Amino acid sequence: MNDDFKLTWDEKYELHGVGSQQLFFNALIMRIILGEQVDQESFVSKIAENNKQQSLIKIKYKKVRD
Repeated sequence: MNDDFKLTWDEKYELHGVGSQQLFFNALIMRIILGEQVDQESFVSKIAENNKQQSLIKIKYKKVRD
């Protein structure tokens, strides 16, 4: 039970780190909406990488649990 608890919190810790990057991306979206110039190709690439990291973290912990 303690191992499962630790795994859950470790997973939440890693997801929180990646999720905090999402807050940065949300701010960039607001800048785009307000008409500021942002390198959209780089922006989309970073969002895709962020989503990939979240998926990999979830897969990693699912494999450990199984």
